[in-house]
Amino acid sequence: MPYRDIEITLGLLHYKVLSLCSHHTAAQRREIIKNFNDPTFDCDVLVVGMKLGSIGTNFHRACCKTLIVELPGNISTLIQCIGRT
Repeated sequence: MPYRDIEITLGLLHYKVLSLCSHHTAAQRREIIKNFNDPTFDCDVLVVGMKLGSIGTNFHRACCKTLIVELPGNISTLIQCIGRT
C-alpha cells in the first residue's frame, strides 16, 4: 500500500499523522522526528519507510507500538527497524 494511502486511511480514522519521506530535506526530517518524539506534540502516528526508519533514527521517546507494512530486502534491516522503535 502506498504511503499516501496509509496517511489518508489513518486520517479518515481520525488519527493525527506525520510522514517522513525521502523527498524531505535533512532539516525537515530532523524536525519531523523531533515533533514525533515530543510528548506534547499532537501526533498519533508517524508513517516512515523502511529505509529511512531503519538506520540511525531513534523513535524510542514516543513510539511504543510498531506496524511494519513494508518488508525489507534483508533480515538485518528488519531487526534494525524493530530495534529503533
